[in-house]
Amino acid sequence: MKRALNGAPLVQQTAIQAGIAMELGTQNGWLSRSEFEQLQTHAATQLASFTLLHEGTSYNVIWDNTAGTAVGGVDLFDQVGGFEHLTNVVLKFLIL
Repeated sequence: MKRALNGAPLVQQTAIQAGIAMELGTQNGWLSRSEFEQLQTHAATQLASFTLLHEGTSYNVIWDNTAGTAVGGVDLFDQVGGFEHLTNVVLKFLIL
């Protein structure tokens, strides 16, 4: 146990995000670059929970940044300036 300069126990607390992991993706599909960038911006700026509607069910979620980026995708032509669509887009959430 660590102690402060006055000898009192030093206790550090932080909120740990908990929830059920949820991943949505476009395994065999495409997503436009503009929509992908909008999702990246939302994931970077939306820190509070929000409602996600998926297949007729509403979920109270937050972006899951616990294991890397919450929004990822593959640009098949990134070596030559990029393509207007991305594939294998994965969106990671935690259901609260």
